[in-house]
Amino acid sequence: MRVYVSTALLLLSKSITLAAYPSVYFVDHFNSIKNVGWSSEFAYVPTSRTVSNNVGSNFSLIGTKAEATNAETTLLSEETTLSQGLPIWLLFKAAEIALCSKDSDNDRLGDCQETNTGLFVSVSDTGTDPNNADTDGDGILDGDEVLGTLAGLDLPGMGASPLKKTILMEYDWLSEDTQTWYDSSVAANSNAPHNHRPTAAVAGWVEEAFANAPVNNPDGSTGIQIIQDYGQGGLFTGGNEIADTNGNLTEDVFGNDFITKRSNNFAANRVGYFHYTIFAHKYYDGGTESSGYAELPGDDLIVTSNWWFDYYPDSVASTIVHELGHNLNIRHGGDVNTNNKPNYNSVMNYDFQFAGIDIDCGGCGPDCSDENNKFITGDSIADAGVPAGLRARIDFSRGNRADLDETALDESIGICSNVELDLNRSGAIDAGLVASDINNDGLNGTLSDYDDWSNIYYDGPADASGAGAGLRSRPLICDNAHPPIGP
Repeated sequence: MRVYVSTALLLLSKSITLAAYPSVYFVDHFNSIKNVGWSSEFAYVPTSRTVSNNVGSNFSLIGTKAEATNAETTLLSEETTLSQGLPIWLLFKAAEIALCSKDSDNDRLGDCQETNTGLFVSVSDTGTDPNNADTDGDGILDGDEVLGTLAGLDLPGMGASPLKKTILMEYDWLSEDTQTWYDSSVAANSNAPHNHRPTAAVAGWVEEAFANAPVNNPDGSTGIQIIQDYGQGGLFTGGNEIADTNGNLTEDVFGNDFITKRSNNFAANRVGYFHYTIFAHKYYDGGTESSGYAELPGDDLIVTSNWWFDYYPDSVASTIVHELGHNLNIRHGGDVNTNNKPNYNSVMNYDFQFAGIDIDCGGCGPDCSDENNKFITGDSIADAGVPAGLRARIDFSRGNRADLDETALDESIGICSNVELDLNRSGAIDAGLVASDINNDGLNGTLSDYDDWSNIYYDGPADASGAGAGLRSRPLICDNAHPPIGP
């Protein structure tokens, strides 16, 4: 069996410290490893050790010996020992460990484990890049996603991969909410005690939105894996109910109420890895109808699903994605704060947060004289499992819609796909160019789309632990109130 050994190591006379290396290397048979520059030696396998039948094409198995077929190879007998008495089999194992102890990118994986194939096979063949500590670029080190964290967080058990971008979320929710909510089971308002714990369906819609992302991964897949803990069991017991008196947070994510609840309910070993969310009825102790609040960028967010959480569960999912988007450094206008841009087709845009994104450029068309009509409307998905019968298409923008110069708008081509659109709300399609403040921000400028997916900032949690790029978190209030029930 072939083992790669440093010639210098054969002459080693001092003690070899083995305890510092992972136990995965201490097995009763040799494993062939890739040659990454070490000089080669071959040896008989001691009769006391178990020999794997998979010895490779360069060797023939003779009894309990793996014999080299290369005549130029030096064969070392099993009686050969180091000066301190280590048997030759341990020498070879020590040599393998010495090779794997080289960690060029400091991610806790030896260079020999990181085979740079883009295919994860096992801990000893991770497919990751030995010169990139975060091969998939998701803000989590390869070693943490393969071995688990030094603080005992079992990321691989949760499903994290070093070759596919992963985002981790913990969801906690407040108890004792007796404020008014719409109970879809009786089609009426209710003051019955309830909480705002996200359901499996809500988590599934969030997962779907990220799984469909046009984001490439080193393993050849597309999409982002989002792992959500809402207390569903197994390794996911972090999500839990937080005792409260009325279901409201008294402040926002920077306030003492949120900070105290997070400190008491968010495990220390998750800091730096998970985004932390509290679901409540409202924040500012009921003084706002806002659907949420988040750091930009960062790891903390609030989702306040008020009266509508039961009737519009898809809006809970879209709000999670919206607030998480702020943690990922996406604003209401993508890279700017400018909101309600009709050409910015993203759940981050208030026009599409609850309605869902557009897929057909449909809107008010040639007559937009009613200012309540949107230039572009979101397109829902039929779903009999949702009380309203429809659910929103949840997505970030791909950045593929043209700029709109509000001083020179061509109504004959509209916003996309050459669909005519009454952009100055005159009630008709005008010949020539028109000027109009189409997003009602009091300015006539150029409105641009933005590729959200290509500009995600993954280091928000790492920044919170002092290990990321260090972008400073800023508050981002989302004052978008959910529309009432209606057609």
